[in-house]
This record gives sequence, C-alpha cells and structure tokens, in this order.
Amino acid sequence: MAAVLRDGAAATVAVLRTGKEAVSQQPAVTVPLPAPGAAVVLSTTLVERAAEPVLRRLPELAAEALRAAELGRNDIAEVYAVGAAAAMPALPRVLERELGRPVRVAALPGAAVVLGVAEAEGAAAPAGEPAPEVPRLTVLRVLGLILPGAASVALFSHFVFTARGRTASSWGELAIAGVLALMLCLAAGPWIGAALARDAGLRGRWDAAGQISAGLLTADAFGVTVAALYAVAAGLYLVAPFGEPLQWSLLPVLPAALLAAAVAVIVRRRLIPPVIVESPLVATIILSIGSLLYALTVRAGFPPAAALWGTAATRTGGALIGVGVALLLFRITVLRGITAVVLGVFGFFIADPRAVGVFGVGIGIAVAVWWGQRLLTLVRP
Repeated sequence: MAAVLRDGAAATVAVLRTGKEAVSQQPAVTVPLPAPGAAVVLSTTLVERAAEPVLRRLPELAAEALRAAELGRNDIAEVYAVGAAAAMPALPRVLERELGRPVRVAALPGAAVVLGVAEAEGAAAPAGEPAPEVPRLTVLRVLGLILPGAASVALFSHFVFTARGRTASSWGELAIAGVLALMLCLAAGPWIGAALARDAGLRGRWDAAGQISAGLLTADAFGVTVAALYAVAAGLYLVAPFGEPLQWSLLPVLPAALLAAAVAVIVRRRLIPPVIVESPLVATIILSIGSLLYALTVRAGFPPAAALWGTAATRTGGALIGVGVALLLFRITVLRGITAVVLGVFGFFIADPRAVGVFGVGIGIAVAVWWGQRLLTLVRP
C-alpha cells in the first residue's frame, strides 16, 4: 500500500486515503480504484502494516517533543492525539507504551484542530450585539430634520442673492448655512446607518458598532461636503476668489465634524457598547428658527410703518440664537437656564448687520462643544 501511495496517481491516492480513514471505524472496507484498477479490500491490519515505519519512529518523536518542552513523563497529566492518523488503533497503543499515560482520541481527530480554533475564536470574539433600534420619527424629530435643512438652503440662497457689494459683511450667513447643514446630516446619522445596513451589497458586513459608526461617518462627510459646495457655489456666483468663501464655510464646521468623526471611531472600535448618539433636537430647532429670522430681516428694508416689527423680528432672532447656543453649551439644567437668559439678552442687543459673522462662528463653536462633550462622555468611565 505504501508503494501505491508513493507511485499512484492523485485519484488513486485520494481513494486509498479515504479507505484508510474508513478502516479506523470498521474492520475492513472495499475501495474501488480508478479504472483500469480493480477494487481493493483494506483492513486495519493492512493499514497498520503500511504505517509501520512511521509508527516505529513515533516513540522517538514523542521523546524528542518532551525533551524540547523540558518535561518528563511524570509531568504529563493527559495525552491527546489529534489529526487523521490518530484514528488508527495502533497509534494510541504506541503512545501509551512510550508515555505511560492513557491516550485520548477525539471523536473527529481529523477535525479536532479546526474545531478547537473555531471554539477559541468564538470565545475571544463573541457575536456582535444587535444594533440599537433607530429612534422613531416623532414630530419633534421630524422638525429637527426639516427645519435645519430648510433654514440652511434659505440662508445660502439669501446670502447669494443679497451679498453683492457688501460681501465682507455677510459671510456669516454662509457660515450659519454650513453649520446647519452639518447639524441636519448628523441628526440623520442613525437612519443613514440603518439604510446602509439594509443595503443588499453591504448586508451582513457590519455589526451594531459598525452600523452606528458608518452612519455617523457618512453623515459627517455629507455635512462637510455640503458646506464646501456652498462655498464653491458662492464663489462662482459672486465671481469671488474661493479662499474666503471656503474659509467662512468650512472653518466653523470642521471642529464639530472632527469631533463627530472621533465619536464614530470610538464606537467602531468597541471601546463602548453600541449606542446611538442623538443630536440636540430642541437646540437645533431654536437655532434654525432664530438664524432664519435674524438673517432674513437684519438687512431688509422695511417701510416706516413696519420698521418696528422688522427690528423686533431681528432682535428676536438674535435672542433665539443665544438661547440655542446656551442649550448646546451646557447639560446641567440650572446652568442652561442661566446661560440661556444671559446669551439670549446678549443676542437680542447685538442683533445688527455687523454681528452676522459673530453669530456664525458662535454657532459653529457651540456645536463643536456639544460634540466634544459627547466624546468625553464616551471615553470617560
């Protein structure tokens, strides 16, 4: 049989190997050889006779293994034989004589290593947790998605169509539009992640942490992209160098975008249990309404009869921006209340055309602070 295994074709060797494994479970088997060969009867005795050269070396190999491990026979508690050859009844007998311990053979010795690795890997990397449920679309959440988007587009359009001749004093509108676009995209992050997880081409690739992180990173990229597109479109329409619109559109957005990306990375690396980070809906709604009200009325030419109402609308918008910023800066209710009053009054009194840039940069900083607080909450025990 050994000569056949050495000299035979691949098909013959495969058939005989199958027969060798079969005789470990029954005394004899009939193995049909590929044409023009005839059927061969394999028995346990025949297989052990063919394996005798290897079995003679087995005690020597076992002794070398013990010496290499600096162990003696008395140091051995149990002996296990794995691998397809362990199924031969002669192999455990030879090892028992050499090592002086009973030899245990697995039920499936040929697959023991693979099954052991699979069990170890399963214990080290448990199945991923199910993704948290996507928040239900309540009226407040719908407003938190619609209002910043509508306000962002309205502010960008108002800036583009009214900025000629006084561009330097109205770049803040572009900044506010970019920040609101980022807030909208980050608020939609949970739904974006759920949509990506259900996509046929990506289904099954992400666990819960991957879904949340992918949604947040995708939303973050969308927000920064929209802000950059605002700047490019404004530069083209106003026939202005791209440097200044890019500066006003991206700089207020980048701190919050980078912090949101850091939150996504922490979630993805499983440093915390998978958790959906919901955006501040109330603050988003207040900032959207206040920014829109302020930007649309601060330079509007009202008739004398409506001038008082126009001024009131402008200052109310400034006050709402101050309140929204306060809600983003603090999480403690008492501090929120005090800061909302202070910043609301401050915004009320500084609401004039020169403060557009101040409001734009202030909203960007407040959003960055909010995401920075989320980041600290996640990394601190």
